[in-house]
Amino acid sequence: MVSSGVADDEKRQALARVLESRTFSRSDQLRAFLRYVCEAELEGRAQQLNEYALGVSVLGRREGYSPAEDSIVRSRAYELRSKLKSYYSDEAPADPIQI
Repeated sequence: MVSSGVADDEKRQALARVLESRTFSRSDQLRAFLRYVCEAELEGRAQQLNEYALGVSVLGRREGYSPAEDSIVRSRAYELRSKLKSYYSDEAPADPIQI
């Protein structure tokens, strides 16, 4: 794993800024998705993240669901990336740490 040079506390603060932003204010599911992914990275579990785990742990899919038949994780990941892009372009263009 390559060190990003950013302290965990700074990463947590960056996450908090995003989660409290106007851009994410009405997106409970996307906030949960982002929080889950960021916490996994901070805890050293990023390699364990996969579509199935996100579907069950974050998006409320039942055990045994098929990511091949249900694209919810891919759809929500696309939306999350889009919202992050909007947040950093509209609300926090000077933020030194971008998720």
